[in-house]
Amino acid sequence: MLHRVARCGRHILGGQLAVVAGEGGARFLGLETCGSVWLCPVCSAKIAEHRRAEIETMLHAHCEGRRRRFVKQPGDTWGGEWQGYQAAPGAVYMATFTVPHGRWDSLDRLREDVAECWRRVLRGAAWDRLKARCGIVGVIRAMELTHGKNGWHPHLHVLILGKPGACVEMTLRHALYERWARFVAKMGLGMVSEAHGVDLYRATAVKEAGDYVAKWGCDAELAKWHVKKGRGKNLSPWQLLASAAEGDVEARIRWREYAAVMAGTKHITMSHGLRDTYLDGQELSDAEIAAMEHGIDPAEIVKETGETIVAHIRRGVWVRIMRAGLAVDVLEAVERGGWPAALSMLVDKGLALRRAIDGG
Repeated sequence: MLHRVARCGRHILGGQLAVVAGEGGARFLGLETCGSVWLCPVCSAKIAEHRRAEIETMLHAHCEGRRRRFVKQPGDTWGGEWQGYQAAPGAVYMATFTVPHGRWDSLDRLREDVAECWRRVLRGAAWDRLKARCGIVGVIRAMELTHGKNGWHPHLHVLILGKPGACVEMTLRHALYERWARFVAKMGLGMVSEAHGVDLYRATAVKEAGDYVAKWGCDAELAKWHVKKGRGKNLSPWQLLASAAEGDVEARIRWREYAAVMAGTKHITMSHGLRDTYLDGQELSDAEIAAMEHGIDPAEIVKETGETIVAHIRRGVWVRIMRAGLAVDVLEAVERGGWPAALSMLVDKGLALRRAIDGG
């Protein structure tokens, strides 16, 4: 995984890449991607946006009662098809689960313990009874990490798709706290208080769930953690990476620990069959989402995005640009003065001849 991250956004897939510009700025098309939601801020943003849109669609469908089920045809042993049907409108509950942690706790142990506690919450007859009582169709879970003076702080953001009702919210809050606190204690992580261990409330709308998720809406609180700033003096992973790049030795050590533990783990998980209940189509892996533009003519891509192809850069020129560390400078020049400004900069630095780069 790490070697793929090192190549991400640096190596050309073919003989040349395209430089495109639009309202969102300038970017390159035709570079390798790694598909790491944990270690690559560029791929992470693409993956998070895709997941966020999927989750939003699911939440809208749940709140409106639009669901699907697999129906077998008479006499067809193996066949069948997904059919839509109208159910009662549902409600979405946002829950945050935390555990006690200390400065010297290893991230590997904390991550696994938190995940195991959550797995235990979803097991057993008591959970089945809670599902039936609260009309729970399924849950969506994501892990968020920050680091501060008390060490690593892993916590879970969970969306619970159930039925509406004030009594449902109260039941969920009490039952989930009781189960979470019991399993956290059994795992030897200490005691959690009801005020700090579990926070649960109903999302009044898909895009709004109180002050805590006002920035993104309740669906994006799960999927767009990578752009959130750590609360208080806690740092998000990307803030740790930025500090490490600036020479912070402690941040570098913590980032290496984070990269070793989190690489390859799944960020967002859902109840089995939940996605099929609301969405059609095959679920894409993180790597597939990051590589969605691979193999597609840039001209076709910009038709969909509304961007403009301003130039093509050949492989040899790109290699020189990367060795000089000027990839970002090229994009900034395009945003500032169009392709002529970027080309002029490259020619002045002796990195390209005007005939080596196409404008267009």
